[in-house]
Amino acid sequence: MTETLGIVLASHRFWPSTGGSERTVQNLARALAARGHRVTVVTSREPGSAAVERFDPGFTVLRLPTHDLGRFRWVREFLPTLRRLEGTGSVDVFHLNGNRVWCAEWYLAFQRRFRWPVVLNAHGFWQLGMRDWWFDRWYFRRYFAGRLARWPVYLCYTSQEAAQVRGWGYTGRTIVLPPVLDRSEFPPRTGPRDPRLALVTGGNYPNKRVAELLEAVAGSGWHFEVTGPRLPDPRLDSIARHEGDAVRILGIVPRATLLERYAAASAYLSMARWEGYGVALQEALAAGTPFVATPTGGAPDFAARGAGFLAEDRTGFLDGLGRLEAPSTWAACSSAGVEASREADPDAVLPRYEQAYREAIDRRLSSGPAA
Repeated sequence: MTETLGIVLASHRFWPSTGGSERTVQNLARALAARGHRVTVVTSREPGSAAVERFDPGFTVLRLPTHDLGRFRWVREFLPTLRRLEGTGSVDVFHLNGNRVWCAEWYLAFQRRFRWPVVLNAHGFWQLGMRDWWFDRWYFRRYFAGRLARWPVYLCYTSQEAAQVRGWGYTGRTIVLPPVLDRSEFPPRTGPRDPRLALVTGGNYPNKRVAELLEAVAGSGWHFEVTGPRLPDPRLDSIARHEGDAVRILGIVPRATLLERYAAASAYLSMARWEGYGVALQEALAAGTPFVATPTGGAPDFAARGAGFLAEDRTGFLDGLGRLEAPSTWAACSSAGVEASREADPDAVLPRYEQAYREAIDRRLSSGPAA
């Protein structure tokens, strides 16, 4: 039996809010609690949510009140809540999730006030990938890198992120770990697939470049389903009208429907300009669906495992789809993707998270305050 730990997870948002980071923290909290750890999530309050909630299999969510000023969300009581939790003496490690969001920015600015062992998981760097303004370059390469030097263990979802932070001069322990995946949602596929159906999911946010993707693959002989939040986009509307039955914009669908579409499709497509990881890609692979995607987030690591193909432009996407039309190629990619996704199964990956937490604890004990 694994020694139980008291773990605090801080995340800027949490279920019922949807998104990649929200889902990864939710899956991690559930899996750690199922292994007997004492888990507390500190996050912002969602409409209709109680200030304190307890979830099965036994973790607690503390939802803090917020105040929005323009595009900025200020969360009240964050640092006092963390100080109170640290003061109980029952917390063994603090796991901070995110960067350039209220929880990370506030904690990093006041990290010297805390003495508990710490682990950081930044979930990639959206600002540098999407806009790379001078302030963002300064923030991450100077300010963030300076704060990061005091963190003994840094968890990365991708090898790209690990290389990025090492390039900023981080010399601590860098561990590449996939986010926990609830594989019970992805039983072995037994029914038929549509041989030329491709799924695009996650919403038409600016980094996803959904309209550009659909323009690139138009006329390929495949048809496409698009799920996720639908933001106003005349270009996407025009493509849907022009392509007719070849493009179906489904919008937000129930979880059960999304799982069905993963299993029905023969390819998962992403032309994202930036991804911190790509939870939808991970889920598609668990469903046995190969991919064609731009080389960002987890896609390069999965492509190296043979689970799909990387593409930079229209030619690359059309070539990838053409290769997946060969039954032997499709079967090999599907099998490789399922195998790669198994590394995120709780039984496989949680011992590695636990080891990372214990490394942080050991380094804190041997070197004094980690933050």
